Amino acid sequence: MYMNNNPKHIKSIIDEFISSHRWEEQILIESIPTVWEAVIGVKISTISTFQRYENGIIYIRVPLAPWRNELILRRQDFIQLINDKLGKPIVTDIIFR
Repeated sequence: MYMNNNPKHIKSIIDEFISSHRWEEQILIESIPTVWEAVIGVKISTISTFQRYENGIIYIRVPLAPWRNELILRRQDFIQLINDKLGKPIVTDIIFR
């Protein structure tokens, strides 16, 4: 039996596996709903619903027009905060409906 004298941390093994399968961006995309909720906070997350991410655009449902207008005004701030948390500029726009 072969014994490796240079053990690796499990995180580096998982990172190598993810990288070898080119899953980095997909993992970031899958985390967008969670990041969205963290960025907007509890109050706004109760009046908005993440619908989907498609080609750099996040689609958010906001049934109340006054809240929708307020979120539209802060769109660029949200995009910047989300991309900062993701560590990569994946989100290019947010559509509020």
